[in-house]
Amino acid sequence: MHLVARTLLAGSCDAESPLFKLDGQADLLGRIWRYVILAWAHELLEERISTQSGGADDIAFAHVDNVSFPQPKGRNVNMMPFVLGDRTTLPEELHDYWPMIATCLETLPDEELLRVGYLTVHESEVRAGASQRRGGLHTEGFVREACDASGGGGGRCLHAPHWHRWGLGRAMDHGRFEGGIFLASTLSDTTQLYNVRVPPTLVGRGGDLDHLR
Repeated sequence: MHLVARTLLAGSCDAESPLFKLDGQADLLGRIWRYVILAWAHELLEERISTQSGGADDIAFAHVDNVSFPQPKGRNVNMMPFVLGDRTTLPEELHDYWPMIATCLETLPDEELLRVGYLTVHESEVRAGASQRRGGLHTEGFVREACDASGGGGGRCLHAPHWHRWGLGRAMDHGRFEGGIFLASTLSDTTQLYNVRVPPTLVGRGGDLDHLR
């Protein structure tokens, strides 16, 4: 058990402890514990940032190049599979995006071009102040909890929680990558990125990081 959690629980049951005043105050204990967890999370994140060496293992994202978008036509596809190095595996109506895709492919090893990638295109109008896709502070990945039930009917804990990053990418060197995600937007300064690798233990459900603001 976490040392602070044990101290809070033991103290609230010990009449000789100042924490005994919290006896029976489960809601207050829960609030205190949330503050403890938040402080620990910020401390862990600051430690991770301060120890980054700047090597390939510490690259969270990199700017590949500036690109030009084709004229929008209301296209909306989500994670369409295609062979990375073969334009003919994409529907013809998406071939306008091939120059952008080719720019991304130049950063990958040749053997990656034979693998399957997944293309998402979302062309739409967005209201001022709104997000076109997912908003909020998050990372491109998720934590699979040990007791998550895919069928919604409960289940047993079979494995420890683990971190899964979308695209399973990693930086091989500056400007060279294996796997990962390429992201582009038609509007500048509408997506804020942070060059930090967040410890998996701090990533919430679905990749949520709003608790680190």
